Amino acid sequence: MIRFVSDGARQRRPTRNPAGVEQRCRRPQSDTTESAGRHDRHQEATRKEAAVDKDEHFKLLRASSAKVDGLLAELQSIRDQEAALQAQRVKKHEELKQARDERMKLMTAAIDDKVPKAQVARALGMDRTNLYKLLEGKDDSAEA
Repeated sequence: MIRFVSDGARQRRPTRNPAGVEQRCRRPQSDTTESAGRHDRHQEATRKEAAVDKDEHFKLLRASSAKVDGLLAELQSIRDQEAALQAQRVKKHEELKQARDERMKLMTAAIDDKVPKAQVARALGMDRTNLYKLLEGKDDSAEA
């Protein structure tokens, strides 16, 4: 719940963080000039350190760049592997289609030679209903 404080109380109203929990400001607003001075002193100290340790910064930057380059190389390697797998997948799908066509030819030849469909289905290791569906699909595609 957000509670609003009157102007005379000289406090900041509580805010909510993303989780919905109320937070209060730790410092009163009158300390802003003091904190700004501390911030300026911190920036000056950081600038002095940066001027002194320039070589260290360059070393860290080079290490960071090498890490990024290494990760990019690994990602490219993964992409190459995925492309090879995709080509292999397409090839296997073509082989599967050819094998299914061969199976259909053998199945229809056996049925044309008066072999009972139940025995053909058993020899293929499939349910009779699936065999009938395959045969119906073949008849529909032949008519089209």
